[in-house]
Amino acid sequence: MGLLQRVKNLWRQDQLNAEIKDELTSHLEMARRTARLRFGNPSTMRERVYEADIALGLERIVRHARQALLQLRRSPGFAAMTVLTLALGIGTTTTVFTLVYDVMLKPLPFAEPDRLVVAREQVAEWSNTSPTMPVSANHFMTWQRYNRTFQSMAIMQEYSAPLGTGEHPTQVGVLSTTPGLFSVLRVEPILGRTFTETEATSGNDHVVILLNDLWRKQFGADAHITGKTVRLSGAPYVVIGVMPISFHMPSLNSTGAFGASTRPAALGVILPLSFSPERLAETMGDLNYFGLGRLKAGATLQGATADLDVLQHAIALALPANEMSTLSVDLTSFQEFLVGNNRTPLYVLLGAVSALLLVGCINVANLLLARAVGQRQQMAVIAALGAGRIEMLQTTYREPIVLACGGGVAGVLLASLLVPAMQRYLPPALDFRGSLHLDWFGAGCAVMISIVAMLLAGAAHAWMVLRTTPQEVLHSEARLSSESRVSRRTRRMLVAFEVAVSVALLLTTGLLIASLIS
Repeated sequence: MGLLQRVKNLWRQDQLNAEIKDELTSHLEMARRTARLRFGNPSTMRERVYEADIALGLERIVRHARQALLQLRRSPGFAAMTVLTLALGIGTTTTVFTLVYDVMLKPLPFAEPDRLVVAREQVAEWSNTSPTMPVSANHFMTWQRYNRTFQSMAIMQEYSAPLGTGEHPTQVGVLSTTPGLFSVLRVEPILGRTFTETEATSGNDHVVILLNDLWRKQFGADAHITGKTVRLSGAPYVVIGVMPISFHMPSLNSTGAFGASTRPAALGVILPLSFSPERLAETMGDLNYFGLGRLKAGATLQGATADLDVLQHAIALALPANEMSTLSVDLTSFQEFLVGNNRTPLYVLLGAVSALLLVGCINVANLLLARAVGQRQQMAVIAALGAGRIEMLQTTYREPIVLACGGGVAGVLLASLLVPAMQRYLPPALDFRGSLHLDWFGAGCAVMISIVAMLLAGAAHAWMVLRTTPQEVLHSEARLSSESRVSRRTRRMLVAFEVAVSVALLLTTGLLIASLIS
């Protein structure tokens, strides 16, 4: 820049500053653009960093797992005993929890199941021998017509009958019901229709609805089955519908007991329950039908009981002199009725296997503490070589975590084998949902309990290691060959607790056996 130009710039200072600023901004923008091009897309780089972190973490986990497996290979008996103990506790606990959940906690497979109630009659004069009785068809007709608390009601009977012709007909379970059952359960056929009121009268009742399983096995899922005739107990019946595969009806003959071996034929067909005018003209009638109803929205069991008791009183007043009785009703939720007397044995069994899991975890903790005593010199050498607290903690937790994972996997596999076997001991009234499936919530809880127990045992080991200096261990032969006072006290406490839990488990098992026998 010449002298003349410098002199001119004295009179245009502001313009010069603006030009310099623009030029610097241009250079900076070019540098920024070049750097960004060299660096690449920020989102892509961010993803690469995340992937690198994840890969590094996985690599670290795999390395620790491999080192733990190498250590456990030197003690195969210890590893096998630990995994089998955890697997037994997790497997049995998960199996029983699956049964308890399916039987008592899982809602029935119907719409708004809390509004389904079972109705039974009570005759005061027979209360000593029969506290509750099945429903009379005559009384049911009065209930259905005049009640104020039920949205719909039905009565039914269950029995078995031969289906088909020839020398070896198929024995199937038959549910004979009034047409209201389908509105009570809020179910509809996938093919055809339900019964009409006309078909629930004598002479018009030779129609049948097939359950899905029978329709598939016996009739090859024939989509044109409606209108065809099948023979039941030798008599012809016209198929008018097929129920959906999701429809499952529990056995109504008896709730049975847990562990019962006798089972009725699987339900296969539904027939209309019909009554002749002469039968309905009887005042008392036969008390031999299962009553089921759906409460109106907002109605309660107490209100419905009071409602039907008023009708029962009116029925009793109309009885002839030779049949005079004091009548009332007993209403129970459908699920409560199905569970029956099986609640206590199942809860006791769940408590027993939970105690077994606890004893197993304590056994494993004892084994880990005993193993930790034998590894004191090894841990002291690792610390003397410069390993920090984090590395020491990782070393003490490697084996417990790997063993807990192995026991968890083995326990879940054991439970998947035990659940189908245990299903055979469910009472018929409770075994109607089809094949039981492993309850993952129960399995997760059992696995988490085992992992926590292993982590606590690892924490005890880590505490023993961190509070002892390497020099103290390496320079004392006596301490190398003996167990520390704290470790010995901890193990004695665990043994005492284990004995207490074992005694409680023994008593619980005795109560369970007595409950099942009674």
